[in-house]
Amino acid sequence: AYSQMQGFKPNLQSFDISGLAKDLIDAVKVDAVQKKITVYYESTPEVLALGDLNMTSLVIRNLLNNAIKFTPTSGTIYVKILDIPQKICVQIADSGVGISNHQMEAFNFSSIQLGETTLGTNKEKGTGLGLTLCKTFAQMMNANLTVKPNTPNGAVFTFCLPKV
Repeated sequence: AYSQMQGFKPNLQSFDISGLAKDLIDAVKVDAVQKKITVYYESTPEVLALGDLNMTSLVIRNLLNNAIKFTPTSGTIYVKILDIPQKICVQIADSGVGISNHQMEAFNFSSIQLGETTLGTNKEKGTGLGLTLCKTFAQMMNANLTVKPNTPNGAVFTFCLPKV
């Protein structure tokens, strides 16, 4: 995927990431409702980040879809906008199946594809390419995307963009 994108340049601009995240949550809510998953959202209004709007939308939507896919019925997903020095982060924490230490290390410390695909809690199939693409888009925008375990279960993905 990366080799095909060389020469492709992100269109960096200032945008309200809190509004974007809210719109994307609303767009995937029907899938969450079908699995009786509660999605909580926490942000202050008008939080400006610097990034490519389309790439950022794709990353957040993919993370939300994965959170829904890997969270069992009646689970929870927390989405928070974190305003920290020099960065605005979108943190998506779920009560799902989590991610193996091996996958977490490969994802956090290299730009290589995970190469593994995991079935969702309702046996939804995946290609394993979504997170690789998200990581590539983040790097192209001078942003970063990391994952850590969510205690007692699940995963926490944090996507940080430069602050305007």
